[in-house]
Amino acid sequence: MDSERFDRLIRVFGQPRSRRQTLRGLAGAAVGALVLGAREAAAGSRLGGAVCNKPTQCASGTCLTSGKCSCSASVGCTKPANRCKHATCTAGRCVSANTAKGTACPDDGNPCTKNLCDGSGHCTHPAKANGITCGAGQSCQEGSCETDNPETRTVAFSFGSPGMDPTACYVKVYVTGFTPGPHVGTLDSNAGQVAITVEVGADGTGDWKSASPIVQVGEGVTATVDGLASAKTLVTC
Repeated sequence: MDSERFDRLIRVFGQPRSRRQTLRGLAGAAVGALVLGAREAAAGSRLGGAVCNKPTQCASGTCLTSGKCSCSASVGCTKPANRCKHATCTAGRCVSANTAKGTACPDDGNPCTKNLCDGSGHCTHPAKANGITCGAGQSCQEGSCETDNPETRTVAFSFGSPGMDPTACYVKVYVTGFTPGPHVGTLDSNAGQVAITVEVGADGTGDWKSASPIVQVGEGVTATVDGLASAKTLVTC
């Protein structure tokens, strides 16, 4: 309670009044003191760099002449709204600096762009590589998610059995009409499902080869790339 409020309280209670009036006055003063104390306690949680106009508002207990709370080893700084900046405590003051280049920043909602700080305090959104899948039958092209032309795309197989073992059947999945870049899919057979990635070149064609025998002769196999499935094909090694 400051001196002005204390003097005013003394003057009020110095006037003739009944016992009930006196008790009411004391109760009101007590409640007021509690409310004021609670407000000041809550306000005293402001971190370094927060706006202030009196020391009791700051967790550090110091309001600088700049109108900002001070910081210390135990009282950190308020995080900047800009995710590409950060604040550090230097000699009791919070100093803003740019975050490192390549630090993640807020997503712009585009699946074909990255979200990276440029090292100068700005959140940038450079395009991802062309051909990266951004949806079923879609791939990134110059920073935009484009629909592949389903009428020109094909997925097919070839089979091979190197060596003398006719059951050592290797599989090759090849595609045409796809946008350049990696395209993910699966190879499905009775033996299970294998994840595959087909690298497509500038001419729209690409292939994936099994590193070891994964299917048996006479078995039906299906490949799916970017949601486009081949016809079920009988292994012919």
